[in-house]
Amino acid sequence: MLKKILPILTIEICSTLVFLCFVALLTNSLSAEEYGDYASAYSFVYFVFLILLIGSDALSLKEISPSYDSNDSKGIRTQFVYFLIVILATSLCLYSCIGIYFLYTPTSIYHPIFIISFFAPAFAFAYLSYCILIAFKKPILASLLYSFFIPLSMLIAVYLAIKGGYLHDSETAVVFVGSMWSVITILLIYKTISKTEVFGSINKIKWKPSLKLGITSMLFSIGNWSLTDISVVLSEVFLSNESHVGVFSVVVVITVLYRKIIGRVIFTLLSPELAILIKANDIKALKNMLFKSYLILGAITIVLTLIISYFSKAILSFYGLEYIIGSNSLVIMLLAQSITITFSLCTPTINFYAKNRFILVNSLMLIISIIFLSFFFSGYGIQGLSIAYLITIVLVYSSQIFYIHRILLKEQSAICNS
Repeated sequence: MLKKILPILTIEICSTLVFLCFVALLTNSLSAEEYGDYASAYSFVYFVFLILLIGSDALSLKEISPSYDSNDSKGIRTQFVYFLIVILATSLCLYSCIGIYFLYTPTSIYHPIFIISFFAPAFAFAYLSYCILIAFKKPILASLLYSFFIPLSMLIAVYLAIKGGYLHDSETAVVFVGSMWSVITILLIYKTISKTEVFGSINKIKWKPSLKLGITSMLFSIGNWSLTDISVVLSEVFLSNESHVGVFSVVVVITVLYRKIIGRVIFTLLSPELAILIKANDIKALKNMLFKSYLILGAITIVLTLIISYFSKAILSFYGLEYIIGSNSLVIMLLAQSITITFSLCTPTINFYAKNRFILVNSLMLIISIIFLSFFFSGYGIQGLSIAYLITIVLVYSSQIFYIHRILLKEQSAICNS
């Protein structure tokens, strides 16, 4: 395990530094207002590609991990065909919506959100390939291609664009970033299909249970992993000062990267094991894994939060003096992300148990909560939006921890009675 942790942790730290340099290049080349427009578009596309996937990312880990473990090539091919049909169908719907919207508002073609929507299928295929590689127990390759190569290509593209005098606004930034995602997506897909037998017969696709689980997983992903992206989009709506949108976006970028350094290491290493333990119904080992993760991750995040909070103003000044006003917001968001990291195994656990009713209710509650609280606290500016996010995160993980405890007690009772 340690042999895998160190390379993945190194990759995540390097990718974080690369992405921070990329953001610094943008913030020093664009105004805070222009960067806010870019960040809103970039957050929006994350929201869109989760819809395009319809939970295929969660299904890939849940279904492919056990199939790969038992050398079931036919089962893996079946999932591949299902994923391909789903993403192609949802992408067709997306482009139809884009076309209709363009007919009614032709000038919208110049807005960053409209432009980046064209690249949403590439984002979806990239993330799905990343999840499949993890299911294939290739976490180092998955992290290298997805976590490192994508931000590195974005940094190189934007640097060359600035040097050549081509980067003038948020619209051109979105085009360069989307193009780089598309290039790396092709590489990810190639590496993914090279790890299994692509051609051959398949099983009958179970559309109804797969779509049912996929839709609930999608809502769960939107309600949990995309809360920061939703917050950035809401800042564009609720904050009257456009430059504050850029400041809040930078705060979100820093805290999300902090979460991803640790969160992705845990996700890439433990998600396949989690799926296998749940499939085997090994409650004792599962409880042990969850409890240890809470203790270890909790201790790590407390230390890191204190260190980063102390240097909050210095970190923000790296992006420009106008970003220092977000220092208090940064501390609040760090606290929220620390909770997310500590309980990062809760979401996949509930997903793998396929508790659809809870997932549906919890996801809708969270989406409504972040919108309502952001509106309620928006009068307090950037700090208000950060408080809204923190309260929502507390609601997320309080409900999830309680529900997981209930699931495990029920499963343990069923084993004892059998």
